[in-house]
Amino acid sequence: MDSYQKHLGETAARAEYIDEKLHHGFQRIVDDVPAGASVLDIACGSATLLAALAAKGCTVTGIDLSPGAVAMSRAKGYDVVQGNADAFDSDPTLVEMFGRNPDYLCFSKCLGYLARKSDIFRTFGGRGIYVYQSNQ
Repeated sequence: MDSYQKHLGETAARAEYIDEKLHHGFQRIVDDVPAGASVLDIACGSATLLAALAAKGCTVTGIDLSPGAVAMSRAKGYDVVQGNADAFDSDPTLVEMFGRNPDYLCFSKCLGYLARKSDIFRTFGGRGIYVYQSNQ
C-alpha cells in the first residue's frame, strides 16, 4: 500500500480528533477573507478556521476525512461532511457542496495528500484559494 492510500485509510478511520488553536497562518486567512464571503474548508479538522471565519460573518462549510473531526465540527454547529475531496466531482454530497460555488476554498494542511488538487483548482470559479500547510 502506498503512503497516500495508507494516509487515507488511517484518517478515514480516525474516531478521535484534537481541538486546535488558531494558527498564525489561519489568522492571516481570516484577516484576508472579507466579511460575508462564503468559504469551503477542505480538511477542516476541528473547525478552528471555520469558527474564526464564521465569527467574522462568513458562511462556512467543511470537508474532512476523519469521522472524529467531522463529529467535533458538527458538535460546534458547523456544516461539515465526511469525505475525500478528491471525489469533488463524483461524490453527490461533495458535488453539492462544491456546487454552492463558494467564494473561497481553503486547504488546511492537506495539499500533499490530495491526488486531484489540480483538477479542483482548474474547476474552481470563486474569488480565491488559500493554502495553509504548516504544522506549527
